[in-house]
Amino acid sequence: MGQQWSTFANLEAVPNTLDFQGPNSAFGLRHSMVRWIKRYGPQYYFKVAIEAPDSQIFEDATEVARWPDAVFALESDLPRSQVQAGLVLRDLRASGDPDSAVSTTGWGLNLSGTFNMPGALSKDVLYYSLSLGAGYSGLLNDAPPDAAYDFFDNSVEALNTTAWYLGYQHWWTPCLYTVATYGRVRQDNLDFQPGESYKATQYRSINIVWLPFPRWLTGIEVLYGARKDKDGDRGSLVRTQFTTRMTF
Repeated sequence: MGQQWSTFANLEAVPNTLDFQGPNSAFGLRHSMVRWIKRYGPQYYFKVAIEAPDSQIFEDATEVARWPDAVFALESDLPRSQVQAGLVLRDLRASGDPDSAVSTTGWGLNLSGTFNMPGALSKDVLYYSLSLGAGYSGLLNDAPPDAAYDFFDNSVEALNTTAWYLGYQHWWTPCLYTVATYGRVRQDNLDFQPGESYKATQYRSINIVWLPFPRWLTGIEVLYGARKDKDGDRGSLVRTQFTTRMTF
């Protein structure tokens, strides 16, 4: 009981980017929660949690949350891989009209994990995540709206969202590695949403990191981000980041 990373998130499956937030399609939020974990043998864990609904995002409406999010996850830790399957259920309640509040149900599924490569690439790691559902997208790093308010019908409609990423970490030497990452988020827009509504984003990054000593990391990373709106407008930008870190 307390504050922790969302049970829906699989932190082991997030690529080791220098950008602290990570891919647009990853989950990285901390919530107040109550969580119960049951271990089955040495490799399997079942998790159930009730989490504060503090990341619900509505287009053209004000969030008036009533019930917490319910999260279920099954994790497996195998010798060469780690995988987690998760389900989140949400009560999306909002007020677009000052005199009334309306709600709908949101849900999301996620499959994510890591895989250690075989043979001569045994130190290399593949990271992956695939999410889909309707009304869960406020939990993503990119935080697009979970639902949109329809003024004419006085209703909220959960937005279908697909999000995924792939990352690969390659070790050039025992103290030099590179992580390349690609992520994408896409929403199905509704007819009544305005033209500037969120449609899709991309995330691309690549870095090179040097560890001259075990507790000293230094590296440089190039990150590309792009967004597309419902009406077809697009925007993009490139950022270069230099990072050095000492661990005590």
